[in-house]
Amino acid sequence: MVLNLWWLNSIAFADPSYEQRAQEAAGGVGEFVSLEEAVPDWEEPLRNASSAAAVRD
Repeated sequence: MVLNLWWLNSIAFADPSYEQRAQEAAGGVGEFVSLEEAVPDWEEPLRNASSAAAVRD
């Protein structure tokens, strides 16, 4: 997981427009998309992960 996160960060930081896009995102520039619209049924995997964690404990 850490290696994957490192890889994604390295790709983002290598993009010449990264700094500008990061500043725009921090300033709230852009289109808002709700979580429900962007990731339909996001609650189900969360419930499944919580249930699996409870079983392991």
